[in-house]
Amino acid sequence: MSSVIVGIYGPRDSIHGNHPTFVHDHSVTIIRDDEIITSLPLERLTGIKHDNTMENHLLNLLYDYIDPNDEVTFALSNSFVGSSFISSDGNLRIEPNGKVTITSDLIPASVHWFPNGIDRREAKGYIVCHEFAHIASSIPFFGEFPEKSLLVHIDGGASLSANSFWFYEKGTVNLLAHGWGELHSLICNFNTNPLVRVILSHESWQHLSIPGKLMGYASFGESSDETINWLRKNNWFKWMDENNENDRIKVLSTISEQFGLVKDFDLNAQIFMDICAAMQMDFQNTVTKSIISYAREINAENLIFSGGAGLNILTNSDLESRNEFKSISIPPCTNDSGLSLGAAAWTYYKLKNKFLQSTSPFMVKTGIETIESFTEIDDVVEMILQGDTIGICNGAGEIGPRALGHRSIIARMDDIEIRKHVSQNIKKREWYRPLAPIMCEDAAEVVLPEALNSNLSKFMLGSWIVPDEWKGCFAGVIHIDGSIRCQIVRKEDNDNKWMYELLRRLWKEHNIPGLINTSFNKMGEPILIDGTKAIHASKKLNLKGVVVNGSLHKH
Repeated sequence: MSSVIVGIYGPRDSIHGNHPTFVHDHSVTIIRDDEIITSLPLERLTGIKHDNTMENHLLNLLYDYIDPNDEVTFALSNSFVGSSFISSDGNLRIEPNGKVTITSDLIPASVHWFPNGIDRREAKGYIVCHEFAHIASSIPFFGEFPEKSLLVHIDGGASLSANSFWFYEKGTVNLLAHGWGELHSLICNFNTNPLVRVILSHESWQHLSIPGKLMGYASFGESSDETINWLRKNNWFKWMDENNENDRIKVLSTISEQFGLVKDFDLNAQIFMDICAAMQMDFQNTVTKSIISYAREINAENLIFSGGAGLNILTNSDLESRNEFKSISIPPCTNDSGLSLGAAAWTYYKLKNKFLQSTSPFMVKTGIETIESFTEIDDVVEMILQGDTIGICNGAGEIGPRALGHRSIIARMDDIEIRKHVSQNIKKREWYRPLAPIMCEDAAEVVLPEALNSNLSKFMLGSWIVPDEWKGCFAGVIHIDGSIRCQIVRKEDNDNKWMYELLRRLWKEHNIPGLINTSFNKMGEPILIDGTKAIHASKKLNLKGVVVNGSLHKH
């Protein structure tokens, strides 16, 4: 008999139109004894981006991973819309026994589980509050929290707050503060600002994609205190109804009075780039100031940072540049995709009094992984050298929104035309959105040693300035400010050996320090789940070939 912990993030969303309202990125994580068997974002299984219908799928998933004699414990991460999980057929109900609070303690829950609809199966249940599930999602990647760590979650909305601050010392977690307040207003403004939606030509239901696009577009602008203060004076134009023509005219008039005549919402107009740059800078300054203020108050030496705000690369890099912490750790699934993992990992710790061993981000396992072959890497190198774009589908998929070498599209990064082809023709991305490079440790030691020493480079969550002598090699991925958002594959990354070897050969034999690395999917769809669809998907995307578990298939 095995001990199994089932982490779940699956609160039922409220219904408002045809798109997610508050809840998104449902997922399930299975820990058997001391090993993470899988962590599955629901969207990868269904092909529906940000899928939030776990109630329709969980019981079928459990049949694949749980044996009749297993001792099962459910660990449920909640949301501000509710703290219960009920399957669509009613055969599984997990409900808190009492009041749910913001706490690092496990909150007991009742489990009513009838696998066949008639016979009850015993199981234990706990709620891990959304706030702490975010923070605990770092454990599988970094292990035990370092001594004297500030633990921070900042997100659009958790269970009873949008941000929480905790202190870890001598094995004890203490809650310092939580709330909605300024940071909630800031995040909601960054995610859903109506003026930004007009500038980027997005509708309100597309709010999940706006932060990343706003960050990319803002890099072409220049922030100033004058613009930030003007935006604040006008309440960031949150009062604007983008579908109301009078409001649109009023906003254009207000902008014209301050900065000169603007006739329409032109994406290529510098003033709109500057406005978005000011929004990014205000976000960055406010988050950084809040974190550092708490850190100084308690003399924290390390930072664990999670929640959707952890995807803001410029903020992460700003935090790192302040040299306030010995280490900054942000998990690859820092957004809601990591909540089931965090709930399971924290429940494991609380029940067994030990932390899970740190592991790789390649947790999206479907049971059909095979051993990678290295025999055709030289053929892939030749295709790269001649400018081909190739899909990679090796082993298990990576958890979180970033492709980290197992579900990637790769190409040369020193050619702007190749970058345009990958970004705009293959991925159908907007012109202002940058692509990121992937490098091996050997190249980073020479080209970007400061990135090699950062946890942020493990999961593509930081940015660094490229030295002048190397900028030509990064022409297709370098940002307008001379920085890159890179991932570095280390020698000890045992689950990413194929990608490391490809990058090592390109560096040692051809002096190429890295490649374009973007996710293996088309716009509006989740990252590819496994090799059964990789060849077909690569043809649809017009790639020149695809590597499936080390085997190269040319088109």
